[in-house]
Amino acid sequence: MERHAIPQFGAVPLADLKSKDVIHWFTGLPLAAKTKSHIKSVMRQVFEFAMLEELVERLRNPMDLVRVVGATTRETEPRILTHGEWQRLLQYILKEPMRTMVVTAFALGLRRSELAGLKWSDFEWEKQEVVIQRGVIANRVDATSGLAKVD
Repeated sequence: MERHAIPQFGAVPLADLKSKDVIHWFTGLPLAAKTKSHIKSVMRQVFEFAMLEELVERLRNPMDLVRVVGATTRETEPRILTHGEWQRLLQYILKEPMRTMVVTAFALGLRRSELAGLKWSDFEWEKQEVVIQRGVIANRVDATSGLAKVD
C-alpha cells in the first residue's frame, strides 16, 4: 500500500475511487501479476473495512470489478465431485491413512501444508476446535500467516 497504492491514489477520497482507474493503473504498473493481485487484495480489504464502518456508501466493492491478467496459473476450473463420486472415493479408492487425511482436510478446509503441519496438541477436544499454527512444505515447517481456529 505504502509503496504503490497510496502514492497513486492517496489524494483520492475512497468514495471517489473508480474501478476503471485501478484497472488502467494496473495495466501500466511494471509489476508481476501476483504482486498486482496482492495489491488488489489489500485494496479490497480497505474498501470492505470502509463499508463496514459506513465510511463509504457502496452496494458493491469496486475491487470486485478489477481483474488482474495472469494472476492465476489455473488453466481450467476445478471439477467438483458429486456426492456419489465423493462416497466412492472414500469407500473404494482411498486407503488409510490417506482416507483420514482427505476427510480431515475436507472437513476443516485445510491446505496440504496445513494438514501436514497438524499435531495432536492442536486439537482442543473440549472446545471442539482445531488451532492451525503451522504448515509443512518440502520438509520445512513454517508458522501459518495467521493463527486460525476451526470450530
